[in-house]
Amino acid sequence: MTTLANALPRPRFLPAAAACALAALLAVAPSAGAVSRTGYYDTFLLSRSTDGGLPNGPSTNGVISQDGRIARAVAFQSDASNIVGGDSNGLTDVFVMERAPGYGQDATPWAPGATRIVSQGPDGQPANGPSYGPAISGDASSSPSGGENTPPNCVAFVSRASNLVAGDTNGKADAFVWWFASGQLQRVSVSSTGAQSNGDTYDVAVDGTCERIAFTSDATNLGQTSKVSKKTPNFADLKTKRNKPGVKQVYVRVPRAERASDKGLVGLTFLASASDRGVPGNADSSDPSWSLRTSQVLAFTSNATNIDRRDRTPTSDVYVKAMRRVVRFYGVREVNRRKLASLDTAVRVVSVNGSGTAGNGPSVEGGASDQSCFVVFRTDSTDVFPGDSSPSSDVLRADIRGFLRAKKILDFDPPGCREIEGAAAPAGDRITLSKVARGDGPTVDPEVAGGGEYITFTSGSSTFPGVTGADRDTNGVEDAFLYTGVRNLIRTISADTENSPLRGAARNAYPSQRINYLLFETEDPLADVALVRRSYPDILARTAAQLDTPAASNQIYMRYLGPKTVPSTDAE
Repeated sequence: MTTLANALPRPRFLPAAAACALAALLAVAPSAGAVSRTGYYDTFLLSRSTDGGLPNGPSTNGVISQDGRIARAVAFQSDASNIVGGDSNGLTDVFVMERAPGYGQDATPWAPGATRIVSQGPDGQPANGPSYGPAISGDASSSPSGGENTPPNCVAFVSRASNLVAGDTNGKADAFVWWFASGQLQRVSVSSTGAQSNGDTYDVAVDGTCERIAFTSDATNLGQTSKVSKKTPNFADLKTKRNKPGVKQVYVRVPRAERASDKGLVGLTFLASASDRGVPGNADSSDPSWSLRTSQVLAFTSNATNIDRRDRTPTSDVYVKAMRRVVRFYGVREVNRRKLASLDTAVRVVSVNGSGTAGNGPSVEGGASDQSCFVVFRTDSTDVFPGDSSPSSDVLRADIRGFLRAKKILDFDPPGCREIEGAAAPAGDRITLSKVARGDGPTVDPEVAGGGEYITFTSGSSTFPGVTGADRDTNGVEDAFLYTGVRNLIRTISADTENSPLRGAARNAYPSQRINYLLFETEDPLADVALVRRSYPDILARTAAQLDTPAASNQIYMRYLGPKTVPSTDAE
């Protein structure tokens, strides 16, 4: 906040080395039409009011659909009442903004389109409880009919409202899915028999096609623990013991299936944060993340000491639940024999040291790559990567291909993963780690894009190993950074419309699948300099005593990392 009072002039450009590096890494087709020159990068306010200005409440947790270079939709939560008309409940709601028509296939500048509120009941009834934590689907290559034009299927979120769907009488926070095609809401934090949860839901994640939903709940009645019906004998394959009261677990729900052979899984809910013997974790698990393209890997964080024998420490560690779709026969031959899809699963801790056991400090915020090969996470451990003696959090990338091959989740070593890692899959059930970011300040919120070659994160560090001179981060606040594994580069990517460093901290960076677009949050309205000059000129001269205004609330901005048209001017 104090950064708004900083009246010192700022350089109106990114460091030359950073600009050249990003331009080379993010090469996309230029915009069509006659132009005087081509500039790179742009930033604009995404969580905007109905008049295109700053909303009257904070907006957070922006996520962008992972549909290739298009990135067709964005979801976020906001306390504002003027993002859409008729938002009268005075509560946090979830919104979806779709990209304005007219875009091509080549990652051209992103223009905001229609915005709608999705956390509402039938016939537009305002939610009677807060809604938050959106997740969005849309991996371009995960659908059987996929391609660059594969749109997102759903937005998921958590809500304490009881009037979003009929029959919601449990008085608990639940996970919901809003379907793009129908505009309808569906509650997904239910058991395989459709029973309501007897506990609260805390977060939710979706895979690329919205066929598998993961969520965290402290319910005791959602796992597949009892005898299954004759119609779904395959559900018994995912049977676990009952969760203990008060312990958060990660569950998976299958609400739909695109492939005909997968339809036998629809309606299944099972407990994922359990050992290979079906014993639920004995301490909290949370924060699920899917491999969007394959849906084969679910990363999560857990404090449990009984999920994997390699982790007997009570601190947080990052795990993966790996899944392989199989088809089996069930029933008695010539009587009721049926061929149905099922899932073979295996679980493993991935935040491990050189001896293969859990690290000596907490590891959290695991995120799985598209092709399932890598998991990115944040750690305070000092023994999971050689030479780490810093008390600050680091970001690491775990290569889990050896585990997936050993457990027969992957039939072969994906060529794309070999190219990213620069080596074949590790032999046997072994995890190898590589350093992403180790700076001179805390580093948090890692997000992996695509196959794992690009990773964004937030950090208060001013520099990282290999970053020198003009590329150092000098604004003294947290910023969003981009790591590019192919060239082992780290660059600051949170900047304003004119490519200058922000005056306020940037947080919760979220990239598109091809790193053409980036969402981030900041309280600095000057992130969109053009908007401020046009509609809020007083902000440019504001003093510290004048900062307590709606204009200074946290908002979501989109950063475009490709070429843009820069019109000619008399000064040029």
